[in-house]
Amino acid sequence: MALVLLQELGDVQPCPPAFWTLLADVARLLWLESDVVWYEWRRSEASAGAFLAELSLHDGGRARKAIAGLWVEGRVALEPGRCARVRLVPLTPEYWGHLVPGDVVTMHETRVAAGSARIVQVVPPVPMAS
Repeated sequence: MALVLLQELGDVQPCPPAFWTLLADVARLLWLESDVVWYEWRRSEASAGAFLAELSLHDGGRARKAIAGLWVEGRVALEPGRCARVRLVPLTPEYWGHLVPGDVVTMHETRVAAGSARIVQVVPPVPMAS
């Protein structure tokens, strides 16, 4: 229960990467592996910033240049032709800094576009606590 309350605190206000690392460590001690993965994801968001977006997959394949980690909210996988809210953590931040809510990015896994995502929110990196 304490982890849930602390996570909710992190959802309300930006928390530094160390906060999420501590939650991941506690979850690891409690054998809550899915929570460990989520808290480590949130640590990445706090470190690099993130983009919340609505992603629609095309009925086809999925190349990367402006590379980002992808987390599909509320699902294990997103099937072709479906839409879902996603979280993107830029792995090449220099290609992402210009994006604002309303912008659309195209998803590739090959030369053919696999989907497109409309940016809903930009989450800046959280400064390291001193």
